[in-house]
Amino acid sequence: MIAACTAGRWAGGTQSYLVAFTPNAPVVPTNVVLGYDCDNIDAVGTIVGVNTLLLTFSAAPVADVIAVGLTPSNDGYSHTGGNSGTGIFVIAAMNIGASGQLTAQVVLSNSTMPLTATVCQTNPNTGQCLAPPSASVTTTISADQNTTWTAFLTASGAIAQDAANNRVFFEFVDGSGLVRGSTSTAVTTQ
Repeated sequence: MIAACTAGRWAGGTQSYLVAFTPNAPVVPTNVVLGYDCDNIDAVGTIVGVNTLLLTFSAAPVADVIAVGLTPSNDGYSHTGGNSGTGIFVIAAMNIGASGQLTAQVVLSNSTMPLTATVCQTNPNTGQCLAPPSASVTTTISADQNTTWTAFLTASGAIAQDAANNRVFFEFVDGSGLVRGSTSTAVTTQ
């Protein structure tokens, strides 16, 4: 999908688009690339989780989680504070689909990144973990239910400040292994 713009209209301004899809068959989760073609400026490269849309369609009602993540620095990075430090990534999520059992987990964009991730579901009022953090958490999320989560990202070596390649994806996966919601952040030891 390509959106068109003129560079003069965007200088210091914003542009809004409405993107609509009409399914004619089930579709497994697929990253749809959103492209922009502007005058006098190079096209931006694709960064999965930043300028892509994870799109899926199912013939039966399924969980559909809208997840929004935030880092303490509010700069799009989870900073670990050093080569052996721990950064955090907090997530608010709402299931706008059917009730379902989902597994919350963190997936690294680069499996060689020196990083270990654990997650916990949190109390939305206090931010405290409801159970000790673990590699994943499986729970039933009801229709229209809001949940909050924290991902703990512990480095065991240097991670360069490279938002396109050093990312973590917080995913909600159903029993079939299909992603039913996700969000991401860049991670760095800087």
